Amino acid sequence: MIVRSVKENDWPRIIDIQTQVYGNQFLESEKVLKSKWYCSPDCCFVFETKSGDIEAYLLGHHWHQLTPPTLNQCLPENCEGNYLFLHDLAVAAQGKGIATQLVNHFINASKSCDSKMVMLVAVQSSKKFWVKQGFKVNNAIMNSSYGDIAYLMSRAY
Repeated sequence: MIVRSVKENDWPRIIDIQTQVYGNQFLESEKVLKSKWYCSPDCCFVFETKSGDIEAYLLGHHWHQLTPPTLNQCLPENCEGNYLFLHDLAVAAQGKGIATQLVNHFINASKSCDSKMVMLVAVQSSKKFWVKQGFKVNNAIMNSSYGDIAYLMSRAY
């Protein structure tokens, strides 16, 4: 099993995993997800088995402010900055440690960036997982697109 960068032909499976993992409130179009990849291809990864099946993905991107981007909107132009935003982590095969492997890979890869911290929005009861990964709740202002039970979290290097 390997973690590797996202490729163009991975998108049908990424969309399939997103549909399996998220409720309708959090589903985003392929165009919106790809905007993260176009902005920061060095921050987008899949978890692939030896047989070539993709079991998970992580989409991150460079970001310019402490407020997260609006859910279900393409990234604006010129949004790169001193922060990294872990936009999406979805795992089809739960209980194998894949999520932690992807997060560790993302954190290690992002250390070479000139970044102050990694941020994310924890949804669907994922806050506990993110705390185990070293993230802390950040009280910065967050837009309502993530719903009522969402937490802006961050992790400094």
